[in-house]
Amino acid sequence: NNLGNVFRNMREYDKALEYHQRGLALKIELGNKSSEGFSHHNIGLVHFAMGDHAGALAAYRRALAIREQLQDPRGTGVMLNAIGSIEALTSPTLALATYQRALALRRQTGDTRGEMATELNLGDVYRRLGDLQAASDAFNRVLALGNRLDAPLMQSNALKALSEVEAGREN
Repeated sequence: NNLGNVFRNMREYDKALEYHQRGLALKIELGNKSSEGFSHHNIGLVHFAMGDHAGALAAYRRALAIREQLQDPRGTGVMLNAIGSIEALTSPTLALATYQRALALRRQTGDTRGEMATELNLGDVYRRLGDLQAASDAFNRVLALGNRLDAPLMQSNALKALSEVEAGREN
């Protein structure tokens, strides 16, 4: 998996997929379901980086099924957020529902950084749909959460997004 991640970061996607597939095969052979879910997630990340949204969605859904089978609410929230990132490009209203499910799980498990990431994603979708108030509310929730932990990049992203929302209101 780590070699696959390195090759993904180097944009050598064929090698990344090769290593992730090899890792996946070993995990299946060993019966390590949880780690198998991570492999599917990583494979999805490679497909997403390649612009292969269908491949990414298929891999994310396999990972989601494993997380749900293992009754892993934190991992399920992560996978729903990943699926929402694909849906945001293809079906924004569907993405809103998926992100809401992810957000509920992230809150339930105390995953504050994950909650912030999902709120940022929600805000982006609301902004694209023209619901500037809902977008602003989501970005403000990110800022409030950021005051409880050290997450300067997400806070910065929320401030930038808020400024874009306000600029959109003026037009």
